[in-house]
Amino acid sequence: MNQIGKHVLVDYAAGTFGDFLRYLISLHDGFERFKDTGFITTLESEKKFREEDYDDEADKKLMSFCEKENHVFTKVQCQPNKRIDFIKANTIDKFNSEFDRLMPNNKDYRQAYKIMSIINDGTGPAHSCVGVTWLTEGAVINGTPFKWNYDDYNVVRQTDHKIIFISLSPFSKYRDIYLERHRIWDDFYGRDHNDKLHLESWTKNYMNDDYYPKHKLNYVFEINELLDKNEDAYLDLINFINVKPIDNWKAYVDEFNGLLFSK
Repeated sequence: MNQIGKHVLVDYAAGTFGDFLRYLISLHDGFERFKDTGFITTLESEKKFREEDYDDEADKKLMSFCEKENHVFTKVQCQPNKRIDFIKANTIDKFNSEFDRLMPNNKDYRQAYKIMSIINDGTGPAHSCVGVTWLTEGAVINGTPFKWNYDDYNVVRQTDHKIIFISLSPFSKYRDIYLERHRIWDDFYGRDHNDKLHLESWTKNYMNDDYYPKHKLNYVFEINELLDKNEDAYLDLINFINVKPIDNWKAYVDEFNGLLFSK
């Protein structure tokens, strides 16, 4: 296989179904499958897929909170997590070292991984190195206009990895599910929440054609099209990552959607 673009970073704003996309990508030939995967709706179902050395205590506490408050929070559990934290990988040498440590089979298999960025004040920890739905460029934070810091993106872009930027349409049927996810998170963390302001920022970013950095190895993917089982969206995805289609991809989408809309 041509090594250019071998590995794939799935870059996404929290709540936009990034782990589902990583899971689906990993089912294609050439990618290393996750050791344990599952669609999670409760703490008990999360425990079923939890490895002894899986240490994401935040996830565990969140699911406990959801059970207590009778929230349904559907997500995908991918283990091992394959998440590169930029606090340990803020230079290309450190990034490559973390990549090899977390994904030791990367010479033999392609990897679908994610990141955690904390470089931008006001966003909190983010799985995107280019933006979040709840904050727009120029928004005033503590008296200062917000400007996104692209240092983490620039580290990744020194590699030959492909980057999929997940876009979720605020006009899709997934809008309310997405906003509810953030209401749950904000309730859990004790933060203020405003659906109207969040939706305004999300829509402004979504309508901005220059929101995502342009590069031959970058691809903006509207995930609601995939979740709506749009054939062209799926074909565009597999063409970008250069894999053959799998026959039953819609079955995975149906199962995930069945849980998302189960309430």
